[in-house]
Amino acid sequence: MIINHNMNAMNAHRNMTMNTVKSGKTMEKLSSGLRINKSGDDAAGLAISEKMRGQIRGLDQASRNAQDAISLIQTAEGALGETHAIIQRMRELSVQAVNDTYTTKDREEIQKEIDQLVSEVDRIGNTTEFNNIKLLNSGGENNEIAKNILKGLKEGWLEMSEKRIETQYGLVGKGTTSLKVVLNSGTPYGELAHVGGTSSVLELHIDMSDFAPSTGVDGTNNLGKLYNDRIIAHEMTHAIMDDALGASKMNAMPTWFVEGSAEFIAGADERVKNLISNGTGADAGKVTDLINRASALLNGVAWSGDDKDYAAGYIIVKYMSSKLNAANNMAGLMSEIKNYAGADVAKALNAALGIHGTTNNINSIADLKTKFDADANGFIGGLNFDWLAIDEADVGAIGGSDVGGAPMKAEDVLNEADAADKTDGQPMQKFNVIWPAEDSFSPSQLIMSIGANFG
Repeated sequence: MIINHNMNAMNAHRNMTMNTVKSGKTMEKLSSGLRINKSGDDAAGLAISEKMRGQIRGLDQASRNAQDAISLIQTAEGALGETHAIIQRMRELSVQAVNDTYTTKDREEIQKEIDQLVSEVDRIGNTTEFNNIKLLNSGGENNEIAKNILKGLKEGWLEMSEKRIETQYGLVGKGTTSLKVVLNSGTPYGELAHVGGTSSVLELHIDMSDFAPSTGVDGTNNLGKLYNDRIIAHEMTHAIMDDALGASKMNAMPTWFVEGSAEFIAGADERVKNLISNGTGADAGKVTDLINRASALLNGVAWSGDDKDYAAGYIIVKYMSSKLNAANNMAGLMSEIKNYAGADVAKALNAALGIHGTTNNINSIADLKTKFDADANGFIGGLNFDWLAIDEADVGAIGGSDVGGAPMKAEDVLNEADAADKTDGQPMQKFNVIWPAEDSFSPSQLIMSIGANFG
């Protein structure tokens, strides 16, 4: 029996295949220049190779990081060098100015140059950047300001604002809403403070630059006698009205009423006085201008948000309050608005005025418009302004001497001495306060990674 086979050909094919595989491996090494191209070539060697490759790439990046750090430092050094040159020039001018060969006019011109140089130093400090990173003004000052603001909020501003609003307006939060405190360096709303957010988490934005410098428990601003606690009282009026009345009612509410109510809580006689004063008393033309603006707001003209609008809203609400039943006043009015079943806020306010106004006074918004136009001049004239003083003996806040109470100075609007000693960081009864993280306003530091590994 003969068995036919093709063993020689099969052996030849097998050998050729093996040679092809070996040739492929050799070509891989030749083309890549690497001895190990895959784990099958040398598993242990590949592990060592990849580790070394990672180290090399890490060192390359570290070198680039170091170059970036050098560039950053050179940028800062250039700014500081220019600042040093400016300070030397200022010193030179100071020495020059003491020479009696110069006249008063000469010294005034020298002072002008010094003022410009001071401005340039400020500009350099505030604008020197590397890749949008502030190099000379990174927030060290803001750190101290933030601590002062948070101290004020925790030790009375929020608590006493909440209590004052409940006492005067009868409004309290629902108890389920959070209040998130946000400290801004230049607030995005362009205001000293602002309340926004959602129905479940309201946000109290505070512009730190406008809250400094400040001293004392009420946050007195020495530059303009601005009391930070009164600003917080204004904003918390918005927050509590929004939470108690509901966002839909607040959004449909006339802005003059919303802002006027907030101003009335804190008092705004200083604002009105500054707008109508001629230096020694009321300027008739300015008074008329303010009344015209208030009348325009009552007639539906859009709110522009300037000083005159806030003063006008304040005067309207203050006048309206004086015409309500003394037993209920603003608290009764707010209660009627809160409990009004309809969605039309104008009708709600109209109905509330009808209930809490008196027969001879205001019983509707239309009635308010008519009577305000007739009475406004005399009403403003009857307010007690200290024309020649910076501070007012009574700032006009609800509950003060304008409505039969004791005189209420700026520092009396919120009495922080009555605040409870809170240790849990929650100064409010009806809001859960969310505080900013400690490191969110700390001075920034730069980490330069110049090693092959990090972490």
